[in-house]
Amino acid sequence: MKFKSFFQYALFIGALATAFSSCKKEEDDDHQHDDNTTPKTVTITVNEPLENAQFNLGQELSFDISVSANFEMHGWEIKLINLSDNNALVFEADLHDHGTSYTIHEHWTNNVTMMSDMELQIKVAKGHEESDGYETKNVHFHCHNM
Repeated sequence: MKFKSFFQYALFIGALATAFSSCKKEEDDDHQHDDNTTPKTVTITVNEPLENAQFNLGQELSFDISVSANFEMHGWEIKLINLSDNNALVFEADLHDHGTSYTIHEHWTNNVTMMSDMELQIKVAKGHEESDGYETKNVHFHCHNM
């Protein structure tokens, strides 16, 4: 009878040891993923608007942007700035979403009151904290007021 109890005890200890080593391995794997040995890379592709494009008054602009990364990002924001009007913010959109890729498709109608140089700013969050950093890209174009 003692042998049976000892045998069950040994099996129990073995099972616990296996469970703890499995958990430890997962923690080690997670730590290796976050130890910055693999650089986090983000690719931002702006399909529209094109650099130096020109748009007429009343014309609808499409912001067509693709973003991909080799890790899980934590959201994006876009801003349209009128550089000819004291850097006035004329449009903005954002999304807090976790993923390795985003497709951003927004619209804005040119309603400027003077000939304007514009800057579309794309900002992608690499993590939840500001210290995680951002990937950015800017596109410049021109809007006519007639």
